[in-house]
Amino acid sequence: MAFRKMEDEGTLPGPRALLICGYSEEERESMESYLSEIHIGDLNMIPYRFDAMEQKVGDVLAGSSQGEIIGAEKLPPVMVWAGIGHDELDRALKGFQSTGLKRPIFATATIPNMDFTVKELLNHLLSEQKSMREAMNQSE
Repeated sequence: MAFRKMEDEGTLPGPRALLICGYSEEERESMESYLSEIHIGDLNMIPYRFDAMEQKVGDVLAGSSQGEIIGAEKLPPVMVWAGIGHDELDRALKGFQSTGLKRPIFATATIPNMDFTVKELLNHLLSEQKSMREAMNQSE
């Protein structure tokens, strides 16, 4: 996966949803409040669940996962945004620091990653994060 600049206009693929892991229920509620404050209150917040790991990202974003929520301590903080306008995403990310939540790996739904399993997507994101950290450490 590679980073690409988003156009100012447009919408991310998938249903209006935020797939989120590595946060407690209280922290997820705090995120919901933040989104409501910045007028992105109609986003379906989907916590990572045990039965989602082998399901496709697109299916999980559509609400197919109903199993037990994976505890915040078991996974790194990750947020996968889908179905929202690029301007909404920009607004959410610009003010994220004001939530007081630990910074997650931010990712967006793409046509290709909608067919990944949640487990595959998490592995890709963690691998990219590790590569970026190593590159940053080498440049210092």
